Amino acid sequence: MSVADQPELHPVAATNPLFKAILLFVGALCISFLVGQGLLAAFAADPMTKAQESFASMSMHGFMTTLALFIGLAGGRAGHTDYFGRLPQGSTRAPRRAPRATS
Repeated sequence: MSVADQPELHPVAATNPLFKAILLFVGALCISFLVGQGLLAAFAADPMTKAQESFASMSMHGFMTTLALFIGLAGGRAGHTDYFGRLPQGSTRAPRRAPRATS
């Protein structure tokens, strides 16, 4: 079967709602840690108590971890597209086909 005999593939943009939910959850968690740090900095007494120091440490660790996770998710998503269809002219790779829906 030659390339001319193959049926034409139309581009399909596939979105994943679970990825959007995970991205929103991680973003909200990251922002909540940052807000917690800001509130602690604004309202804590000058010599912080042990509980406040523990909260500050936990909040900083949580913020840095979720920020790295957020960047990793966004970077991984940018590296892998959900485009299905014909590749540009001159490309030697075979085109990817959209997954079939199973019922």
